[in-house]
Amino acid sequence: MRYNGVWITPEPKITGLKDGSSSVQLRSETVEKLAQWKNRLFTYPPEDLSFRSLSPGIGVELSADMVPKAKLMDFMNYGPFMFPTRIIISQRAADFLLGYKGVEQELVPVRLYNQKEEVPGKFYFWIVRSLRPELLDMEYSIIRSGTPGLGFQYHQVKDMAEYQQLIRNESNTSFIRTKMKEVVTPPAFMKIQGDWLFVTKKFWQDYQQTDLTGLEITKNELELVE
Repeated sequence: MRYNGVWITPEPKITGLKDGSSSVQLRSETVEKLAQWKNRLFTYPPEDLSFRSLSPGIGVELSADMVPKAKLMDFMNYGPFMFPTRIIISQRAADFLLGYKGVEQELVPVRLYNQKEEVPGKFYFWIVRSLRPELLDMEYSIIRSGTPGLGFQYHQVKDMAEYQQLIRNESNTSFIRTKMKEVVTPPAFMKIQGDWLFVTKKFWQDYQQTDLTGLEITKNELELVE
């Protein structure tokens, strides 16, 4: 099977997140071996980079059996889209991560509390403006939490008019709940495992400072996982 993805350069190093079982650390030589194995071209300049398994179909392939102490559960398996011991990172995710510098490059785990949700298949949507929208090729994004293990999905609103229609409180444009009517694309820059989300530190800081009064989502539905 051939993927329309990209390899990320191994130098100086690639680091995994240190948040538990769903993280993985890859050494430079590991990625170099993978590069030789697949004979792929590197298309990005060297970076220190944290990454996660995200979406099937496009992106970087990494082999679990080449990673010391790696567990199969560390890598999301999407059936026919990939082999059980490999993960795929979307090209958009690579763009997103490579565009972050300093504190914005770090991801932190948070826990989602969806106590208001009673009907399976209904999801919370958010309008997110704090996640470097220029890297997502859109001005505003609608983000929803998907099925556990399958990550996040986003939808670009057509124009400001559509965006305004979705906003119930124009003074609070960061988060909003709406009906699940948009057609979404595969997840691009976040990963959810069970009820865990992974967001940038900047996103978390913005979230903490956002006044959510009047919105259906309250602050106590997201909590930083220590």
